[in-house]
Amino acid sequence: MPFTTLARVKAALQIPAGITQHDTRLTDAVNVANDYVLRTIHLAGMTAQSYTEAYDIDDDGMTSILLDRMPLQSVTSVVDNGNTLLASSYYSNRRGRLKLAAAGAAFTVGPQKVVVVYVAGFTTSDGLPPEALAGAATDIACAAANRSTNAGLSQNNAGDFSVAIDPSLIPPGAMMALNHFRMPFPRRGNTA
Repeated sequence: MPFTTLARVKAALQIPAGITQHDTRLTDAVNVANDYVLRTIHLAGMTAQSYTEAYDIDDDGMTSILLDRMPLQSVTSVVDNGNTLLASSYYSNRRGRLKLAAAGAAFTVGPQKVVVVYVAGFTTSDGLPPEALAGAATDIACAAANRSTNAGLSQNNAGDFSVAIDPSLIPPGAMMALNHFRMPFPRRGNTA
């Protein structure tokens, strides 16, 4: 299931369902918007999937890692310097933070020392698609469709009527919604 659909975008643009002359252009905008949302929130697909990432541990005493993708559904395994950790030795939250549970415990310093296998993405209990992301994708598709009809113009005049065209790629409201689903400072793991 995509974040937004042709029907949703047509409704947002107030284009009756029976008017189909713009459907090809609008479908392209829908595809671009859905792809942009996935890339922005670092997911391979909308539904929950398994990811394997290796993390560099740069500092002595480092006790937590921010996983690259969210919402985090579960952690399958954590391997630190070749040793598989017991599930009781760490905990995690939906925002992708993985933390060692024991006082004084720390990850081994070095490149690619920690490998985490986890499941992230959306499940039916999250509601598919989450309304904030569906709204963002719809706004992005509408903006892309509106820009494509006025490509290269900063302003469109017709007699006494003038419309300024927003040059921003992503509507600010859509970006705010997307930012809620992104890591503020992702600690990019390498896919193992």
